[in-house]
Amino acid sequence: MLMSSPRCIHGSWLVALTALAMAATFGMPAACGGSDENSNTSLGSTTTASGTPSGSGGSAGAGGSSVVSSSGAGGDCGALVLCGGMCVDTQTDPTNCGVCGADCAGGTCAAGACSCGNGPPCNPGASCVNGVCSCDPGLVTCASGCTDVSKDPLNCGGCVEQGGAKCLTGQTCVSGNCTDCPMGTVACPVQGVCADLASDANNCGGCGVACGPSGMCVSGQCVCGAGAVYCGGTVGCVDVSADPNNCGGCNQQCFPQATCTSGNCVCPVGQVTCPSGCSDVATDPQNCGGCNQACGGGQTCVSGNCVCGAGKIACGTDCVDTTLDPNHCGSCFNACAQGAVCNGGTCSCVSGQSCGNQCVSLQNSPVNCGNCFNSCGDTQYCSAGACACKPGLTPCNGGCVDLLNDVDNCGGCNNGCGNSCVDGVCQAISCGSINQQNCGDACLTDAEFQTNPLHCGNCDNVCANDEVCASGNCRSYFPPPGCNACPCPQCGVGTTCCTFPGGNFPICVEGNNCP
Repeated sequence: MLMSSPRCIHGSWLVALTALAMAATFGMPAACGGSDENSNTSLGSTTTASGTPSGSGGSAGAGGSSVVSSSGAGGDCGALVLCGGMCVDTQTDPTNCGVCGADCAGGTCAAGACSCGNGPPCNPGASCVNGVCSCDPGLVTCASGCTDVSKDPLNCGGCVEQGGAKCLTGQTCVSGNCTDCPMGTVACPVQGVCADLASDANNCGGCGVACGPSGMCVSGQCVCGAGAVYCGGTVGCVDVSADPNNCGGCNQQCFPQATCTSGNCVCPVGQVTCPSGCSDVATDPQNCGGCNQACGGGQTCVSGNCVCGAGKIACGTDCVDTTLDPNHCGSCFNACAQGAVCNGGTCSCVSGQSCGNQCVSLQNSPVNCGNCFNSCGDTQYCSAGACACKPGLTPCNGGCVDLLNDVDNCGGCNNGCGNSCVDGVCQAISCGSINQQNCGDACLTDAEFQTNPLHCGNCDNVCANDEVCASGNCRSYFPPPGCNACPCPQCGVGTTCCTFPGGNFPICVEGNNCP
């Protein structure tokens, strides 16, 4: 039965709300049409006894939120938000916090955000009780939040961090137990799934057998679409007619810069395929004029020919300046004598001093000390043009002795030991007891055998006067005339410029090691 529109009652907020509620229930107009000159109520609004407008944007209701009925044909709530037929303040309404339907679960809403007590909002499944988040009845607190462990597949039978089970994808949790995998699938625990081994591309024919990119699993076998070849789980399906990493077949990789055309690696136009890759043999110094034809040091490749820079010529595979190179002085392979330099294509001695056909330093040459052919003894060296005991040796009874290891001159000249001499001290011990080797009652370490000119490499292996002990081997040397510090061009090929052990002058030592 239809009811007539309710008559507006003046000056009553409660009556106005009642009328609005009836209108919403029975589909009647929300308010009296027009206005009554004897009434303070007009369409869509009411006025309190104090004259303050109410309705949309009215005073806050219980709980600190503003909730009133919507009014007007379009449900205009003004500054409020229409939620479920009611105008609410989403900044403070704990059941519509921030947005409609966002329930703070017993917490409070401030500035559109839920909170519980002084902390953050409760996780799903929890309620805020007396400012503390508590899981709802029937739920358990797990690291992931409140959950029903009787049916949660991620925490089945208990929280997974406390020993509960994490069901495989495809399983369900029933009464706290993971069900069996569905029919036709197999449990793959490592992969965490129930897999159909006949069709699962990630578990094809067995757990963890992946078909790779673009691969398909058919009847438990990895297969590819038309025109593609299966190259294993990591690579997947590829077009071997165009893939530069699998050109003509799986794992057949083309060189950098090459492309794969019809299953063949093809270098760019103007380049050829060499074992080292695609090469322009007109300019490549490693493949100059053809594959594996490398230019020498200092040469460049010009129009397929190895050429040297300005002022140099090719001697073998090297570019040299024959006006300065002592190994190619004036012409290729014309080597200057020991100690000589090449100046203007002519070999000469820097200091002007020569003995026989060699350039020598009369200040430091052990075989031309002070004068040509004045040779020092094996335990001596030439210092400032005079023979002296080698550094580390001491003059004693007309000879040079090692006071650290000489059992007859241990620590001092003529201080003989009845036992062993260890670092200049007579000791009644065996050399073996201190992990050293006995050399005529002198105890030496392995390191001493590497540099000691009296025991070079072995006991009593004395190096000659023109030799030094380098890495346990006696190596010949000569002082380069006219050079005061390494490197010295007078050393030439086959020697290494070193500093004389214990001295302050350079020497050219045979080989690659310094003493």
